[in-house]
Amino acid sequence: MKNRDLQLDIAKGIAIYSVVLGHLDTGLKGQIIYLFHMPFFFIISGYFHQLDHQEGRYLRKKAVSLLIPYFVYLLILKLPSMMPFYNQFIQQPSVEVIISFAKHIAKLILGGDTLTGTVGIFWFVTCLFITQQGFNFIALRVKSTQKIIAIATALYGLSCLDQISPIHLGLPWAANVTCCAFLFYAVGSIYGDYIFKAENRLLILSAVAISVFSILLIASGVELSFNMKQAYYGLFILSPLAALSLTKLLSFSAGLLSTNTLIASSLALVGKASITIMFFHRVVEMYLPRSFPGGSIAAAIFSTAICCILHQMLTATPVSRALFLGSRRDFGWLTNWRTSA
Repeated sequence: MKNRDLQLDIAKGIAIYSVVLGHLDTGLKGQIIYLFHMPFFFIISGYFHQLDHQEGRYLRKKAVSLLIPYFVYLLILKLPSMMPFYNQFIQQPSVEVIISFAKHIAKLILGGDTLTGTVGIFWFVTCLFITQQGFNFIALRVKSTQKIIAIATALYGLSCLDQISPIHLGLPWAANVTCCAFLFYAVGSIYGDYIFKAENRLLILSAVAISVFSILLIASGVELSFNMKQAYYGLFILSPLAALSLTKLLSFSAGLLSTNTLIASSLALVGKASITIMFFHRVVEMYLPRSFPGGSIAAAIFSTAICCILHQMLTATPVSRALFLGSRRDFGWLTNWRTSA
């Protein structure tokens, strides 16, 4: 297992800030961000993957760390949308109201691209969960890294076929997006040291060249960026290469920034709060004024800062750490509560 280090926390801090900014800026900056921000998190998650031979244990472990916060946030943020159904049923009980409410709940359960607004980003969590389970399952049975990459490439090919098909294959929990996400996850697991640690000059120059070329294409109107939730994966081969190159440069930049104590500590704090920022930043953005002083960059900094404050508050108790942060070691509070009840 890779131990937490400052450079990776800084890289995560930059990446999650990019997620926030990408949702606020639909211009060129947003298009560049959409080229790497979601692939980055699949890549770094793959880098930290620890093969678990007990698949049931691995399933439970990841369900606690990902799915419990997912459902807790989903319930809290979508509760207001359920109240009109409740009020309507109290005033005028009918089968139609029950059916409408059932359809609303079904959308929340299906997740994926059916989730919009403040919970629109939640597709990533379930997609990551499925990708982790799939990778662990395959890696236990396929010992050759070359064969794993071949499988990942084949799945990526399927995702590209889905992209060009007249009707996209929208599956519950964004399971269809796993075909593309698996490639990034596998590359992160197998070649993550080259991306996050190696300082090979040729590798960095190649990443710079591919990144610059990709940005120039985007600036000229080429639709190169990812919109994974909507089953758009950019251009075949080139978009994944651009995502990997920008991830490499982001990691390299994080290493350079780690020498500045103030910047490093600030970005590392943001990186550690990435799960809270992922779940809550859209709520903060919803209440921001359209003409935020300083523009989208300042608005993204403000949103990120609010989420970081919330994250610190959530770390205060075992209950909040367990429910909102998916901290497995803090689930002892539930056992203690049952014993004392």
